[in-house]
Amino acid sequence: MRFKDNGKFNAVYGKTHVGANLIQGIPAYQGELFFSRNPANPADLVAVFPEASAADVVAASLAAHTALESWQNTSLSDREQIQANFALLLETQLETLASLLTRETGKVWALSKSQLLALPALAGQNLAGQDFVNSPEEPVTHLPGALALLSEGALPLPEILLALFSGHTLVWKVWDQAPAFAYAFASLLMQAGLPPGVLNLLNGGDIVETQLRSQIELGQLRLMSASNQGSTSRAKPQIVLADADLERAVTVALNALACFEQHNFALPVILQAPIAEDFKRRLLRQLQKVKIGDPHLDHKVQLGPLSHPRALNLFLAHLNWGKSDGGHLLAGKGRLSRESKPENFVGDPDAGYYVWPAIWDQLKPGMKLATNPVWGPSLGLFTVADHSAAAALGLALE
Repeated sequence: MRFKDNGKFNAVYGKTHVGANLIQGIPAYQGELFFSRNPANPADLVAVFPEASAADVVAASLAAHTALESWQNTSLSDREQIQANFALLLETQLETLASLLTRETGKVWALSKSQLLALPALAGQNLAGQDFVNSPEEPVTHLPGALALLSEGALPLPEILLALFSGHTLVWKVWDQAPAFAYAFASLLMQAGLPPGVLNLLNGGDIVETQLRSQIELGQLRLMSASNQGSTSRAKPQIVLADADLERAVTVALNALACFEQHNFALPVILQAPIAEDFKRRLLRQLQKVKIGDPHLDHKVQLGPLSHPRALNLFLAHLNWGKSDGGHLLAGKGRLSRESKPENFVGDPDAGYYVWPAIWDQLKPGMKLATNPVWGPSLGLFTVADHSAAAALGLALE
């Protein structure tokens, strides 16, 4: 990874990363450039990367095929050693990687760090014989091949490790919001001993995706799905019954709110009627204490910015259609600004893609708020009469 001057942001966020596509272990710097910007302050230019060409896509596909047989025949003990090396390197570079992940995606520091810490153990699950999914119907642990991953709106790191350490090779089209982190992640794996061509990185938009899909149609690659792609993954409902510890239940709900980028749906909270109003009062009171702002400036920030302008526009739009849908908005005033911000806000609210979290009440199954993505921090409250109704609704919302 190369670096260049980032002006006044050098001291605050760091220099600008100058990256590349990664094919057969070799950086490819040629191509039309695109930019990755800090969603907490888009004036901070995090990274400059080239878009992959059609020739790059073919070369990456060939590299994955060329590396496949040798990687398949690599002994389990050798793969375990690479995994152990990766775990040690990750531990030594954890702060740097977590900082880059937070800077590039707006993810809060605690979440960035915890997700990275979990990776070595998740990769080890596959070496113990667990399956991961290549398509909704096809487990591929025992069918190693050259795979293509089209990553949009998320960084499916556990799935990538599971694929690699079970003997697959991979061409990864990286989420354009996080090319610098993806490159650093791949570099760490290669430093750990992952052979050239086993993991290939491509950056770019629709053209690269179209070219990759052509390789899939030609049978050169198989499509790998990822369960945590942000646009499709849902959070499991939280059920709060009459005998629950309400303070703890509120804390759980607010902690889940900070993970909004993993699912993009309003987090469903199912309340038993006798405690519903008390829960709402406690929730609104605790919500006022949530620290919102730039997670790179303060590692105690609990709620960061949305990751990109499109998510901001979609989240703001949902405030309108949610009301038309019949939802009652208990909290949520749209976009934050210097004139409209919490007292404990960190950073400049006008600079980034910050929003007030939304709390929706009086939701029913089948409403758009229960079934459609909202693209930001949002809770959806449902009220039911008893335990049986809560369980049935919970199953319906999963």
